Amino acid sequence: MIHISGTSALVLLWGGKEAYKSNLAQKYLAKLDLSAGKELFEECNKFWQPYFEIIRNRKFGVFNFLESILDKEPECQVVILAAGVAPLSFDVIEKFPQAKVFDVDIENMLLKKSLYEEIHPEAVPGSINFIESDITNKKTFEENLTKHGWDKSKTSIVVAEGISYYLTEEELWNAFSLFQSVNKSNYIILESRLPYEKVAEERREIQEKVWDYLQRSLGLKHVTRYHNEKVKEWSDKINAEIIEKHTMKDIENLRHGKNEIFPHHDFGWIEIRKLKV
Repeated sequence: MIHISGTSALVLLWGGKEAYKSNLAQKYLAKLDLSAGKELFEECNKFWQPYFEIIRNRKFGVFNFLESILDKEPECQVVILAAGVAPLSFDVIEKFPQAKVFDVDIENMLLKKSLYEEIHPEAVPGSINFIESDITNKKTFEENLTKHGWDKSKTSIVVAEGISYYLTEEELWNAFSLFQSVNKSNYIILESRLPYEKVAEERREIQEKVWDYLQRSLGLKHVTRYHNEKVKEWSDKINAEIIEKHTMKDIENLRHGKNEIFPHHDFGWIEIRKLKV
């Protein structure tokens, strides 16, 4: 078993095995020791017991958008920002073996690579590449991607899940601007948090209490939040176009065919958008 950090373990505990569908991902998850995240998991759940549904919806929504693109363009390059220890790249290549995936993060990529090689050695580096890079340095980020086989002339899907909170608007959209194309042939999947006032009054305090607890426990400095107007403003700056948006209500209905926890669009505080750039 491989011991991982509390923050990484927390998201995996929330997501559970249900968050990842592939056999490869399940084999990978079985090798991880998530005990470091157990206290965080239990404390956060005290604020709102169904919190795990937010994370499972988030994972489902991101992959739903990925599928919608890869079903039509199965040979895309998939660049996963802040990939962490999550096995999204295994889910991608098991269903879309023609895709080429780049897991990018500032740490843990060598550990993750070694685990992936144990489970599916043929995939590394043929289908999946692991890159340790700071994406806020655009020049270095591009150099690292290119060194690992990324081709700027081919269609790319950039996945930004679980990262938009921690970067400033300028840092995130500067990284996105690397993928600008003349004919908007690339895609961005952006997962983000809503501002406090955009969430239904009866749900606002849940996200605030969880975030305040995590800030105190983990020393997090700030949270960046997005709403429709803000995403549109930044999209215009890099000549991107918002194609589709999913709220927690939308995703719950896609997953279960009905709405129970999220009967209204503003009952959740996470949104996912698909953009062309």
